Amino acid sequence: MRPRVVADTNVIVSAFSSGGNPKAILLLAASGAIELFASEAILEEVTRVLTGPKFRWTHSRLVDAVTGLPAHIIDPGPSRLAVVRDHDDNRILECAVAARAHYLVTGDRDLLILEQYFRTRILTPRQFLAVF
Repeated sequence: MRPRVVADTNVIVSAFSSGGNPKAILLLAASGAIELFASEAILEEVTRVLTGPKFRWTHSRLVDAVTGLPAHIIDPGPSRLAVVRDHDDNRILECAVAARAHYLVTGDRDLLILEQYFRTRILTPRQFLAVF
């Protein structure tokens, strides 16, 4: 059984913009070694970040990147979690729960401090690649 993985927005943005360990995770998904999951909330946040003042990606560049994202897009449903203080981070956890993810890969300290949420281990990209 392939590991089920949710990548946080910061991991996806890093993979698209700078590569490194985050890109290695997307390449694992593209090769079929892992199953990557995302939600509309994650894609909306990726869009907000990449088209914002820091990156200023064009619409066509963003569409190409997001369309090529090797992830299953799932709908976490109407229930809302309030586990951590940041609304967007709770949307990430909702995706992990809905995906029945084995791993949530993130660089966000508020999520990393949890270490695990239900059956989902929460790791940095480097930690995930070391485990995998």
